Amino acid sequence: MIPLHDDLGPRGLTPLTWLLLAGWVLGYGLALDDPLPALVVTQREFGLDAAAWHERLALVSRAEGFARVLAVAALPIPLVGYQFLHGAPLALLANVFAFSICGARLEHRAGSLRFLLFHVFVGVAAALVELRCGASDTPGIATGASGAVAGSLSAYLVLRPKAQVRILFLVVLWPVFLSVPVLVLALAWAALHWPHAVQLLALPGSRPLDPPALLAGAVAGLVGLPLLYARASARGRRRR
Repeated sequence: MIPLHDDLGPRGLTPLTWLLLAGWVLGYGLALDDPLPALVVTQREFGLDAAAWHERLALVSRAEGFARVLAVAALPIPLVGYQFLHGAPLALLANVFAFSICGARLEHRAGSLRFLLFHVFVGVAAALVELRCGASDTPGIATGASGAVAGSLSAYLVLRPKAQVRILFLVVLWPVFLSVPVLVLALAWAALHWPHAVQLLALPGSRPLDPPALLAGAVAGLVGLPLLYARASARGRRRR
């Protein structure tokens, strides 16, 4: 199942959506080429690892002067960087296909700057919950943009609950086009993030976000809805 566009028509991807999708795919490609030690270091520096995060917090409390400024500045790095380190190919594919539709529509609606703020807010919310509530007995460092995609999907479902998504099925190499409710797309995305399914073929040392982080991303998407309404409201005032 390959989502193509929603019932507003194929307008194409927006600039920020293009950059994010390209970054996710490029990050996964570079991870495949990395030797294992370099991959582990990259995941520890940019992924969501509770032990490494607490080391960063301890460094902030110990450092003084300019060293403390640098330590504080380094704190947000994993809260954003983890989204560009997909370790599970199923999670990457699900995120790319879902975000290419809902992300582009939200950016069209709110503008690139407001959508960037929305995306960062949702991604950081998912990261903080992952660091606080992630399963401590699960090996690996959490990576992937699934929390931010969950927030974009939840916002899209609220803004366009009756939207139809055009999808492509390949039946014995024969293309079949269907239109399905956007809820079907969201459920298919969630199914691909089922814990045992999404870990198939995952890169060594990495794991997808835990369900509490995905739920936090979805809730943050609803909390961040005012960021997506603002541009539409401004347009309405200018027309009047």
